[in-house]
Amino acid sequence: GGVAVQPCRIKQLRPTFPPLPWQWVLRVVVELGRPAPKQRTLMLVDDEPDFRDSMVEYLAATMPHLQVYTAASGEQALVQAKKIDVDVVVSDLRMPGMNGLALLEAVQRTWPKTHCILMTAFNEADLDRRAKEIGVEKVLRKPFEMAGFEAIIAAALT
Repeated sequence: GGVAVQPCRIKQLRPTFPPLPWQWVLRVVVELGRPAPKQRTLMLVDDEPDFRDSMVEYLAATMPHLQVYTAASGEQALVQAKKIDVDVVVSDLRMPGMNGLALLEAVQRTWPKTHCILMTAFNEADLDRRAKEIGVEKVLRKPFEMAGFEAIIAAALT
């Protein structure tokens, strides 16, 4: 056991100025007892560096709590995903080597709790059905509205 601290009693304390030493200790104990918010992570996979850079810049400005990793290929993304805990993978469909569907299928097989979003500039027949079958939550058609993209990411993280 430990000492139970009643939050209502802490709120009723009126700290003096300058604070007394026991008030600092109480505050430190209360702050240490709170779990730190988990850093949420997103991996953006696209073979076009300018697109990746602009997306990272946008996400840094609009979702500063989000740690964004990038990869230029599906193979590179899988290597990185083994080293970090990724909450969301956003991948382009057409890339050299492993395509986005194959990447997201591998991600879902290995890390089933990871949210997967596919981006494409092409209107391929049957793509939505194939993507849904492997666990892709959303297929985004390029070009897309950035506010809509941000909302999709936010929904995946909740």
